[in-house]
Amino acid sequence: MPDPKLLYSANSELSFHIAERYYSNKHYIWCSPYLGQDDLRTDLANQTNPPSSVPLLIYKNYADACRTNDKHSAQIAQNRAGLIKGAGVNLGAGIINHVQHDEIVAMATIADVVDFRPILYIVPFSKAKALAMPISCRSTASVQSVEYVFEKLPRHLFDAVRL
Repeated sequence: MPDPKLLYSANSELSFHIAERYYSNKHYIWCSPYLGQDDLRTDLANQTNPPSSVPLLIYKNYADACRTNDKHSAQIAQNRAGLIKGAGVNLGAGIINHVQHDEIVAMATIADVVDFRPILYIVPFSKAKALAMPISCRSTASVQSVEYVFEKLPRHLFDAVRL
């Protein structure tokens, strides 16, 4: 597959805020070169990307949970767990201290559903290519999925928008 022009990801506003405030504007972003299901239908090589790796569907899951105040949303539960895990990783790496770690854990634990409003990330691949790590088929949502991760993507290398 040739290099994509853009990569897309969806995340919560809380995740965005924590990265901005505690991680020096560096963001952990799991991306796909396909924004939504229509992209998959027109690219025959990647029709098997499951919903968990389609950013527009992830965005919709967050939006639906916020709209309905779904306190049992699997998307939000997964995000809470990821924020707590990320805080532990960043504490271990010396990026944050124990007080900051505890603040992030508290934020992730007590945040209201509305704090998980969705944000769409749009990453111009040519600008961020050096930081992009392709995901092995052992970790992608499907063995045929095309996915990338940025562990510390600086804020100036992507756009963050609400639909």
